[in-house]
Amino acid sequence: MSSEVTWVLDQFASVATTVSNNYTLASGDPVQLERVNRDESRILDQPPGDIQGELQTGVFVGATHVDTVRDPIGTEYDADREVVVGVRVTGLTHREYGHIDPSGQNGIPFDDADSAGIVQRLKDALLAERTWPAAGPADVSYTHLELQNEANTSQQYADTFRADWDVVFSGHEEL
Repeated sequence: MSSEVTWVLDQFASVATTVSNNYTLASGDPVQLERVNRDESRILDQPPGDIQGELQTGVFVGATHVDTVRDPIGTEYDADREVVVGVRVTGLTHREYGHIDPSGQNGIPFDDADSAGIVQRLKDALLAERTWPAAGPADVSYTHLELQNEANTSQQYADTFRADWDVVFSGHEEL
């Protein structure tokens, strides 16, 4: 797993805790946010043997390494470095036993104008650390990150919600 993917998923840990403390389902159970390393296909908070992978068990946020670009700078071996991590959020509406509810009564809103939705909370967790994110290996210093290529494709599905975006880390690597 790349250190950038680990860093992105670590930023989502506090969101998972906040969501489970503040939102409940009609049954009274807490809303679950499951963090998934899409490079290894496992949920981080559970042992690999316990993974169901069903949207009825929670909202899933996954991260995967997409690309690394190194451009040499100067006369030495140093490089400008850019790493792209893809993020995908997927959930099922409460009408189909899922954890997403636009009203917030029987689950968490997915993406709304009030910034209470799970998508905006996840983006805010990343943007809170947008300058000098400590996401790279020891020989890399990132100066900033950006969110790009945002796509909410929820309207394409009846009861499934989905949003994707890229986290682009930019910085310097000393080789």
